[in-house]
Amino acid sequence: MKILLVEDDHLQAPSIEAKLRKSFASVRVDTISTEAAFRSQFDRIAGESYDVVVMDVMLRWTDPSPQMEPPPAEFETTGGIYRAGIRCRQMLNEDQRTRHIPVILYSMLTQTDLPDVKYLEKDADGDGLIQLIREITQPKSR
Repeated sequence: MKILLVEDDHLQAPSIEAKLRKSFASVRVDTISTEAAFRSQFDRIAGESYDVVVMDVMLRWTDPSPQMEPPPAEFETTGGIYRAGIRCRQMLNEDQRTRHIPVILYSMLTQTDLPDVKYLEKDADGDGLIQLIREITQPKSR
């Protein structure tokens, strides 16, 4: 199984990855931490055949550095960091190579913050995420 984890929190990403590794035998977890990195690696992502993408909703544009690239103009007009994961999911849904990959939006936001979006609220132990991944990746019986 191959999972792409898109998470910018440097405390949460390792714990989510550890939970995924503990819960799924021989899983490969790739991590991307910013929207800019997701966009720049999109062709590589499209060629990886991920079984599922776990996507935080709120993502920084990029990691701070003297050479950091500024976000595109539409970044602020489309929700800034508060909708970054939704924009990344849209890229996946619009590309023929990736539209079949299930995306789990995984966020600390509450339903009142995202009334128009279906997502899984982050929990302390990650059990809800593991259960949903099992449901998504389980072979369908006929």
